[in-house]
Amino acid sequence: MSYEYKTYSEELIEIQYKFVTEITENWVGFGYPNPERLKERYERENFTPETRHYAFSEGKLVGFISSAKEQEVDGIQYGSIQRPFILNEDPEVEAFLMKKAVAALKELGVEVIRTFHTEAWGTKEFLKRNGYDDGETQLKMSSIAFKEMDFSDFSNPNNVKEVDLEADKEPLTKAFATEMPNTPEEIGELISNWKDVPNIISNAIIREGDEIIAHSMMFENPNNKNGFMSHISIYEKGREELRNDVFKYLINKVKETDREVLNFNVNQDGFDAVPFYESKGMEFEVLKRYEKKI
Repeated sequence: MSYEYKTYSEELIEIQYKFVTEITENWVGFGYPNPERLKERYERENFTPETRHYAFSEGKLVGFISSAKEQEVDGIQYGSIQRPFILNEDPEVEAFLMKKAVAALKELGVEVIRTFHTEAWGTKEFLKRNGYDDGETQLKMSSIAFKEMDFSDFSNPNNVKEVDLEADKEPLTKAFATEMPNTPEEIGELISNWKDVPNIISNAIIREGDEIIAHSMMFENPNNKNGFMSHISIYEKGREELRNDVFKYLINKVKETDREVLNFNVNQDGFDAVPFYESKGMEFEVLKRYEKKI
């Protein structure tokens, strides 16, 4: 079958959003930006329209792939292809779009493609069909209904408070610098930008004197009834028991909203804390990064 091929244009945003959210409706732990956010991203100076790939059949969108040129590491130019969104997992549509996406990345000098996938996002047969490696675990992801959680011991701890963007900015910058490669200026800008983020339910810290020793955030997903919690970071060695206080505080905050499901991810740096989250009833899916040379 022949397909009509298109690259990005603004009139495709609504069609793309509707298509992807329908395809991923039952994917656990997957979120997709709303049309307004997509438009913001696609209007950035470094955006490349030729790395968005659409296949149409009889005027209907049947497949979409997002790709990008990424960083060069050790002399190798990396690129990425997002998990393909294909109607009915049609391998013919997938092959048509993968060929287009790989060709576009080659034009940009890409040598190795990376793709992230978890079995919670449907079959991984496309990885086998396209010659990826066996993958390396990057994230562990959990999704649990709040009604399934045990709230019998959720008295609100008095040592946790909401961030004060002025008073807490300096110690937060110092704390974040222990986990992030960014400069203090870049971290400070990130913290300042929180004031413009509309979906924050809670931005929780534990502060002792001039030091912030624990932090996490809870967000709401505007597209559904989900809440998303960031990993609870502990910045003082030997104080891991504080993770429980921050967790209880955040859960109490989200209980005041209409959220029904808690989504949570933890990366490699936080894998040692997985037993704590499992003790709260969370079960984890593994997100792997797969690679292939082109």
